Amino acid sequence: MKQEENTDGMPVTTDIPMLRDKTIYQLYLIKKDKIYNISEIKVVAKMCRVDFIEARNRLSNPVVLIAEGNVYEMRDLLQVISGYDVLYEVKPLYPY
Repeated sequence: MKQEENTDGMPVTTDIPMLRDKTIYQLYLIKKDKIYNISEIKVVAKMCRVDFIEARNRLSNPVVLIAEGNVYEMRDLLQVISGYDVLYEVKPLYPY
């Protein structure tokens, strides 16, 4: 917890839940159809840092684990993936 002083001179306690969150989150890509589309290939290639051929091979399953990380890494990954037209899921539920 961090203490700050407000304008009235009274101490204020600031609680930042993300600082205490030690959970490791997993980011899964969910294929929209039985066959993958170009957006899904691009996301897997970018997130997994592989070429398009390897990304296409990883999309053989309907649900693909593409990344995992702590609360701050997941925040950054979600900003990247939200720019693509793909379905994804974070487990456990990402509350931020």
